[in-house]
Amino acid sequence: MEDNDYDDDDDDDDMMMVVMMMGSSSSSSSSSSSSSSSSSIYVVVVVVVVVVVVVVVVVVVVIVVVVT
Repeated sequence: MEDNDYDDDDDDDDMMMVVMMMGSSSSSSSSSSSSSSSSSIYVVVVVVVVVVVVVVVVVVVVIVVVVT
């Protein structure tokens, strides 16, 4: 059980790292190809989308746990 829990946590950390890598690479390429104002707007949009996705995933997980 402990190994499974650790693997799950590790997978979550890996996913967060992937998201951070994608966000940092996207923001850096965006800032280099466009003005700073549009780049900041893009970053805000990405952050909002990520937050919405996380909230939806958490709600779905809670619903599944409650139903089961």
